[in-house]
Amino acid sequence: MNFEFDGMTSHTYDLAISYIGDKGISYINVLPDIEIEKDMSGRGPIPFYYGVKMTDVLEFPMEVYNKNGSNYNYHEILEIQEWLFNRKKPCFLSIYDSEMGDVNYECWLKNPQYGKLSNGAIGWKFNVVCTSPYAVTDYVVKVFDCTETQNTIIEYFNLSSMEDYLYPEMSITMYGNENFLRIENMSDNNRVFQLNDLAEEEKIYVNNRLGYLTAQSGDKLFSKFNYNFFRFTEGYNKIRITGRCNIIFKTRFYKTIGGY
Repeated sequence: MNFEFDGMTSHTYDLAISYIGDKGISYINVLPDIEIEKDMSGRGPIPFYYGVKMTDVLEFPMEVYNKNGSNYNYHEILEIQEWLFNRKKPCFLSIYDSEMGDVNYECWLKNPQYGKLSNGAIGWKFNVVCTSPYAVTDYVVKVFDCTETQNTIIEYFNLSSMEDYLYPEMSITMYGNENFLRIENMSDNNRVFQLNDLAEEEKIYVNNRLGYLTAQSGDKLFSKFNYNFFRFTEGYNKIRITGRCNIIFKTRFYKTIGGY
């Protein structure tokens, strides 16, 4: 049987409602669970639905084994367990997956159990417990040359699954004697990031997430700043750059994905 969901038909991906029984297929969790938020304060039998709430942190099971099917000896077991488990601080886990794409997690590896065959361990299973509800991509760097005209329109697509603003890092090089910079996100109710009275050919670094900015010249920029740190909205962003410059956006995208 075919189906339609949110206006898209299953024909798009050659999917159909069916039952195939037990044919040796293995399944993995690929998305964290969600909690539906609702209340019965309204009249009638149907609740009022507010939307969904993501889990506080992303957690999923993972298994790793010797890819040659070999056993590890006692000393190798100790070395591997020292490397992977009982860390006091979260570590960065990168998983290279040709099908799902490379993703990264800031996490701990908890509750390890090793699988034993004959005289030694062949692998471990454990839970990956992240510091947030999301995985993150590698750093994505986008470079825009805005030196041709005083006003330049650029487009940026925020690929994060996170239903919130995304605050990128920015590296800006002003062109010639240009001393004014205005970055207006027309997709964010025309929100403006602005700097005035800049030094000639000034080089500026902005960390919008942490809320600081520096100038290579050593100038104190906060006295020249309108205190609106730049951010991307979900999805498509149309941005007007006023003031000739080169600008680099650097960020990670937050993705809902998990389970290996």
